[in-house]
Amino acid sequence: MGGTRRIPLEAAVVRIWGADTPRGAGFLVGPRAVLTATHVVAEVLGVPADGPSPGGDVRIEVDFPLLAPGRRISAAVAAWAPVDEALRGDVAGLRLLEPPPPEAAPLVLVRSGGVTSDQLVMVGFPRGLELGSWVYGRRGGPVATGWVEINAEPGRESTLEPGFSGSPVWAPGLDAAIGMVARRVRGAPPKIGYLITVATVLDTWPELAEVIERRPPFRALRPFAEEDAELFFGREEQTAQLAGLARTTPVVCVVGPSGVGKSSLLHAGVLPVLRQEPGQVVLVLRPSDGSTPLHALAAAFDHLLAPDASAHDRLARVDDLVDRLAAGGVADVVRAVLTERRGQRLLVAVDQFEEVFDVPTAQRAAFTRVLVSATRPGAAWSVLLNLRDTFLGPSLGDQGVLEIAARWVVVTVADLTRSQLRGAVTGPLAGVGTVSYEEGLVERLLDDVQSAPSSLPLLQFTLTELWARRRGGLLRHDAYDGFGGLHGALAGYAQDVWTSLDPLARQHARRLLLQLVRPLPEGEPWVRRTAQRDDLDDAQWAIAQRLASTRLLVLRGGSRPGVELAHESLIAHWPRLRALAEEFRDFRVWQENLRQRMATWRTEGETPRRLLSGLDLREANRWAARQPVDLTAAEREFLALSGQRRRRRWAGTALVMTVVLVAVLATVQSTARQRGGLAAADLAEEAAQLEPYDSYGSLQLGLRAYRTDPDVDFGYREPHDYPGTDRLLPDYTMVDPNRSPPTPSTTGGTGMEEVGRLARGMSTKISGAGTRVVTTNSANQVVVWSVEGERVRSTPLSALFNRHDVAHQVVVSRSGRYVAFVQTVLPAFSEGMADAPVDKEGLPVPDPNTSGTCAVSSAAQMVTCLVVYDLDADKVVVATPLGGAGTFVSMIGIDPADEVVAAVLPGSRDRTTVESSENTIRRWDLSDGREWTPLRVPWRSWWTGMWLRPGGTSAVVREFIPDSTGTRPERYALSIGELGPVPGRRELAENIKDAETSLDWGTVAAVESPAGSPASITAWDTGTGRVVTRIGDLTDEQDDGYLGVNRDGSALVLRWRKALPANPPTDVEEFAALSTGGLAAWSLPEGTRQEVPEGFDDTWHRLVPLGDTLDGPLALTRTSVVGLTLSRPGGAPPWDRMAGTDEPSSLDNDELADRLCELLADPNNDASVRPLVPPDTAEEPPCPT
Repeated sequence: MGGTRRIPLEAAVVRIWGADTPRGAGFLVGPRAVLTATHVVAEVLGVPADGPSPGGDVRIEVDFPLLAPGRRISAAVAAWAPVDEALRGDVAGLRLLEPPPPEAAPLVLVRSGGVTSDQLVMVGFPRGLELGSWVYGRRGGPVATGWVEINAEPGRESTLEPGFSGSPVWAPGLDAAIGMVARRVRGAPPKIGYLITVATVLDTWPELAEVIERRPPFRALRPFAEEDAELFFGREEQTAQLAGLARTTPVVCVVGPSGVGKSSLLHAGVLPVLRQEPGQVVLVLRPSDGSTPLHALAAAFDHLLAPDASAHDRLARVDDLVDRLAAGGVADVVRAVLTERRGQRLLVAVDQFEEVFDVPTAQRAAFTRVLVSATRPGAAWSVLLNLRDTFLGPSLGDQGVLEIAARWVVVTVADLTRSQLRGAVTGPLAGVGTVSYEEGLVERLLDDVQSAPSSLPLLQFTLTELWARRRGGLLRHDAYDGFGGLHGALAGYAQDVWTSLDPLARQHARRLLLQLVRPLPEGEPWVRRTAQRDDLDDAQWAIAQRLASTRLLVLRGGSRPGVELAHESLIAHWPRLRALAEEFRDFRVWQENLRQRMATWRTEGETPRRLLSGLDLREANRWAARQPVDLTAAEREFLALSGQRRRRRWAGTALVMTVVLVAVLATVQSTARQRGGLAAADLAEEAAQLEPYDSYGSLQLGLRAYRTDPDVDFGYREPHDYPGTDRLLPDYTMVDPNRSPPTPSTTGGTGMEEVGRLARGMSTKISGAGTRVVTTNSANQVVVWSVEGERVRSTPLSALFNRHDVAHQVVVSRSGRYVAFVQTVLPAFSEGMADAPVDKEGLPVPDPNTSGTCAVSSAAQMVTCLVVYDLDADKVVVATPLGGAGTFVSMIGIDPADEVVAAVLPGSRDRTTVESSENTIRRWDLSDGREWTPLRVPWRSWWTGMWLRPGGTSAVVREFIPDSTGTRPERYALSIGELGPVPGRRELAENIKDAETSLDWGTVAAVESPAGSPASITAWDTGTGRVVTRIGDLTDEQDDGYLGVNRDGSALVLRWRKALPANPPTDVEEFAALSTGGLAAWSLPEGTRQEVPEGFDDTWHRLVPLGDTLDGPLALTRTSVVGLTLSRPGGAPPWDRMAGTDEPSSLDNDELADRLCELLADPNNDASVRPLVPPDTAEEPPCPT
């Protein structure tokens, strides 16, 4: 029922009929639940309202007059609260005996107690107005009965006539009903009636609370359990397939990557199906459920044989069962289970089978030998295993697992298809009935999930967060954006939990988390691990219990209580946990090896020969000295026993120790090389993944991979060598600080998600003569680049930045003299911080002499500062605070006459609010720094480009125009904004895709894309607003292209991406050959098509000619890279040198590294990507001098 938009009042209101006359109102509150007043139902049935329930056999007729008037539906009484002497009660519930109309949708109820200052809306059916009458009101105060007054809406005085009883009291501001009309009041204005609050309704009809206040239908990070089967969607076909195989195949191994949903498929899919089959008995375990996997299996058998046994008795019984199973008695045990449970066949389901690799080989072999018995002829049982794909290869080569691996049938679990994902996302809410998704949100979720393989845990966590933030019965876009979407939800939540811990609790949490991850010798770097209660101290266990309440950890019960991460996705998506694991990787590798050795020692009866000695013991003692709090009591005892043995045998082991030392040193050197190779491979993969979003940082990571291992294999995604280019400048104004993939559109066509893409023009960052370029480097500090023939010289403005200060918007004046930028200034302290004065809060006072721009007066303060720097005079001419840390500046600019600097400040940073499209422009005189009177722009829009005209009293503006709600973009326009005494706006083009100006700002060009007509390019004179040229009939591919205009507006370039065929090839190289770009150029104002080079490097997004002709130097952009192709005396023009640059590189690693170090203008400043660099990476910089 219902659609994906907000639930309207009209879709829920019903009329209660008595014969042929409406007697009152009611409303849908569940899939077939209707709420109304008791006295209305009593009047229809002719029974007293203060009497007992008439029972469920009587019938009431209702209809939905605003959806299907006249189509009556039978209903039975489901709840009855009679009206007592104090007029309390008066709540009746009806159960529809037929489906409501398809458009019907339950109302959302909120326990607000009627507390809202917003307008209230009620619909009733009084005599003479049986088709419906609308009344508007406001909330009054509570009265003794628990009711709340309803007052008339000022200026819209009305009354509640008979026929309104039972009507919902709808609060549009809350998108929900806050109660139900109970009684009318006459002759006591402004009071017109009373409402019964939702809290009272739910107390009277508790079953209704179960419908509208149910537990979340999503599982966060935890896998679906059997009791969640009704919420498990998307794997129906594979569930049936696996259930069928489990009936007929002795051993089935389900294989898939972490996060693909193997455990959920087993528990919520296959097992519920099998349990419903007559004679089928199911046993479920994990290898870590017991001290050994065989003990875990024996304990699971015993729970079926003696479910009521005491814990003490069960210990002895399990030990006996282990002996029986190890002796080959599994068939007898299975037979006993089937007899006890009255079954014909047993399924043993082993989840997370990879846990067998946590125990010694002998214990693995003992467990799998029992499981192999299921393959014997006539066996009355079968085995279903879940195995992470990382362990499939080791399983086939491990002596402890090989026996069963040779007999199992492998079934692969892949990522869900889009249609399956849709079912997983929408299915759980279909059963709720009162909550749905805001339009377009499901598609965003599906797009984000499909861009991140094996991300089902992230999806479930994101859906849980959306559910917790639901409003008005909707899971909403603003909530999704608020926590950072699919990729930001978990990391943000985990960080919030961490921040909430006090410093001492963080120390204990750090020690605990370190024990919940395990490094692998190969393949995936980390997996989760269960830490047993006996191995944790009291402080670790206390913090484990605390964090288990936050959904990050899960406590495990049974005979071996412990704690583990809720899912392995936390390791990949919580940066703090990942960093912690990587910081202590060497220690944890050693500790896991120690635990394997201890397990073997115990298995062999604690034989002294398995104790540590020689270099092993010395290494252990070093780790014990460095990480004493991270060793368990059992590990410390093992080390102590090893030390005692060492002292007893010291005299006879000197030679042995020497030999061991040499061997271990050789092993350490080999291990270091292996770790370096792994680190280089990780860096190469990080570089490839980062390239579409931070291409400069990607090159730096690629160089670090090469420095770590010169033979690193980049595969087909090796760093690009940018042929034909002379210099690569960093420009982090182009990069989202979190470097996450762009958010897909939810609005269709051009939407707010396009702001970043379309704001990436270069005409505000290149001077009018094309000789100065301003960017921000990897540390987000401003750098000015001077282009002087074949030479590029840098002028960093780092002296204006303290360590944590960053620049955002950055522009250069047309003359090249001034650079303006928005700077976030954080507190900075001098060297003598310990002796610094403190403020009234006890915080150190920042040293005002450390700031080169705006001063910060408190350690708790951050300032958003507008800075203008005079490059000729080498000084700051404007440094003015615009506000605190939350101040948002959308645009800045300097007029072509170097008279005025301007900043545009929206009313809100949140683009889903009306205030975000309300702009104030502030301006300062560059000659004396005096600020003009701020101007509130009289029209609403979101500005994405601003080119001031001379004098600063008008500007060419590129802007999104909002729709009627004021919160969503309707179209993308190009306008001339008058910003003087009589502000106003004149549109040049009402529907555009991209826009850019010439470097002298005299010409502006835009790709116009009117609905139903071919796209075209139009150029205007910015001074007069007159059309200079119109170039028509662009292709669909060109419609989405990027514009570049040369220095004086005499040439225009369009760069676009060619569309792929309907059935693109699957071969990587063939696909890459098709994924190319197109290029076209025209002369202005003639509009004549110009010749362009063949085979232009398709890496570049936008191309800007820096001279007066196309033969001059070129600037090219791609995410965080600005490429420069310069003029060479006597050489081919830059335009021609770009011909044929789309050919694949033939450079080897050494040549590629030399080429990149020659290109990169600031290669060793890699602050932006430094956190991505793993341990074991070469210490030398990307490009050593």
